[in-house]
Amino acid sequence: MKIFDLFLKLEQEDFCLAYLDYFSDSSTDALIAIQDARTNTQKKIRKKISFLVTECFQNIVRHAAETTLEFDKFFAVRSAGKMHSIIATNPIRKKFQSELADNIDHLATLSPEELRAAYLNALDGNSFSSKGGAGLGLIEMARKSKKTPLYSFSPINDKIVEFRLELSLEEEENTEKNEKIISGDQLIAILKKNNTLLIQKSDFSHGAVLSLFELLENSLNQIGKSAYDTKKLYLLIEMLQNMSNHAAETEGKKNGIFSLRKTDKGELLFQTGNLVSNEVIPKTKAYLDSIISLDADELNKRYKHELRKESETGIGLLEISKLTNQNLSYEIDQVDATHSFLAINAHI
Repeated sequence: MKIFDLFLKLEQEDFCLAYLDYFSDSSTDALIAIQDARTNTQKKIRKKISFLVTECFQNIVRHAAETTLEFDKFFAVRSAGKMHSIIATNPIRKKFQSELADNIDHLATLSPEELRAAYLNALDGNSFSSKGGAGLGLIEMARKSKKTPLYSFSPINDKIVEFRLELSLEEEENTEKNEKIISGDQLIAILKKNNTLLIQKSDFSHGAVLSLFELLENSLNQIGKSAYDTKKLYLLIEMLQNMSNHAAETEGKKNGIFSLRKTDKGELLFQTGNLVSNEVIPKTKAYLDSIISLDADELNKRYKHELRKESETGIGLLEISKLTNQNLSYEIDQVDATHSFLAINAHI
């Protein structure tokens, strides 16, 4: 799937961060920092979302059963207007399924006062202690979101099932659901089909770039030593900064999308996509074509030349081409009379 097509599927969402596999405690702080960078959401709501993100993400880290599947865990946080949702899936042992379902169903029967009492009881270790993922976290999820989590189970094998948890949070009561937003199932299917480890569709301010870099650094570390090296981290920085610096600003936002995929050849494919003014398309296309046409020696000479004269266009794209051994491409799709969508693809 082209990253432009994915951008269009997520067009109705102000924010979407989806994360497939490679979960660790060290990623939690980066996730929270990404939340804090969302300036278009009320502070009180951001605080609640950050809490729910922490509980859901760490629930996966702490309670996921081991499987031989490559993509057996999924996490997403999404916002569209006044509606926010969090989805988390992870494998658990089948023997915990019944107890976990009973615990969540029981939460649905409790009033806010009873939920608080259940929370205090759980603090004393009196209830909600299933290894499948129940406990204080589930009670607090229900209290913070003011809704009982939705859940489902899907068999993986005779001993393991997939546990899916979905939370929703509304800034205003009776917020209308946008029917154009794709479902969680559709989003998961798209990521798995395209071997996508991570996507973020959002306003790419400079603050958001640093937080996403920290999250991706942890992900690359989890993938293995062959992926965790200086070259890939430099590539991340250059691509994210290039998008942040050059994305067109619409309604005070620099909307864009980032994707990290594993190709069939085992390479990592870094993709960025953002709106640009149609007025700069001819110049941008000519500049990209001139870079892509260079061989290694010509690229080095061009890079040194631009570095010496401190060109206004910068050396970001030249740096990206060098880091990928000229494995750089782009796509341009016209969106309307004012803007086009520029996608940068880099294999490494």
